[in-house]
Amino acid sequence: MADGESTSETGPRATAETRLVTPPGRDGPPGPIPLLEYYRSREVTPAKYLAALRAAQPPRIDRGDSEQVLKEIAELDPRFQKTLALVSNAVVEGRGDASVWVLSFARDALAKELRRQDPWPGAGETRAHELFDEIAQGLRGDLRNPKTAWRASNLLRAAALWLGHDRGLDITDALPVIASVVPPPSGDRTRRSAQRERTAFLAKLRGKEDMSQLVEVLSPWIRAAREARSDAARLEGEAEELRARASDALREARHAQGEAAALREALGQAQAKIVELEKQLQGAQVLGMHGVSEVRSRQSAFLNKRLRRLLDTAMEASSSDHPSPRVVVENLELALEVIDEEIEWLRSSA
Repeated sequence: MADGESTSETGPRATAETRLVTPPGRDGPPGPIPLLEYYRSREVTPAKYLAALRAAQPPRIDRGDSEQVLKEIAELDPRFQKTLALVSNAVVEGRGDASVWVLSFARDALAKELRRQDPWPGAGETRAHELFDEIAQGLRGDLRNPKTAWRASNLLRAAALWLGHDRGLDITDALPVIASVVPPPSGDRTRRSAQRERTAFLAKLRGKEDMSQLVEVLSPWIRAAREARSDAARLEGEAEELRARASDALREARHAQGEAAALREALGQAQAKIVELEKQLQGAQVLGMHGVSEVRSRQSAFLNKRLRRLLDTAMEASSSDHPSPRVVVENLELALEVIDEEIEWLRSSA
């Protein structure tokens, strides 16, 4: 409302403690407490200010009043504490007109304190958690500086409340961002001391309502922890199954290595026999012309038919995609037998 141009009635929520102001020189119901007075007076609490604003018809903050506060806010509220208290009360109150006006002012105060050059993006332009993350990252340095940490923390909390109320920022999105920029408590904290602090926090809760609200806030992480434990158990079972498979594969590989070594040894023996047979053939060449033709014919047939067929079968069985050690061994043993037979024949024919 413009200065001195609006009147209001005392609303049903106004109490004797609510301090209302009557414009000078004007009879009638009192008007809202000036925002500047809230910042300058210790007697005007956030609840009193909101009650007076709510009682005004219509509830609104005078533009000149808010602009004056924004101009002096660095001196009026150096730690942004009074602004945070006002925003907190407005959020608790809900979505009444008074809360809307207070949060609108808080939005402008945040923009000024964060030295934002451009207006805040519209609700459809940037997601609430992305905007909150941008604000938090901008405050990271101040949050880690003891001289500015209190003010930066209040700015961050006020931003979370404003975005939660006006843009639907979910606490489950806000808390991880806060945890990423707010430094952990200073000093050495043992696990037991941390547990004591958490227990003391629970002791401060007042009744079932506070406990229910805490559970509601923490429920996403409770569910996530349960799901994580379930996933961990499932993954552990899968890992155990993979370990068993790997052990079986290793055992089979070692067995295959042993069979391969045996096959290499058998092939070496066959090659040695062939060398011996070739020497025998060379010796047979010095025989007289009688029988030479017969010997050559017999050896050619032996080498090209019986022995080659056995060795070819053994080689195919050992080099296929699915090696058959049994087939290789059988053919090599047969090859050695026929070679021994042929050697014996050559000796008897010498």
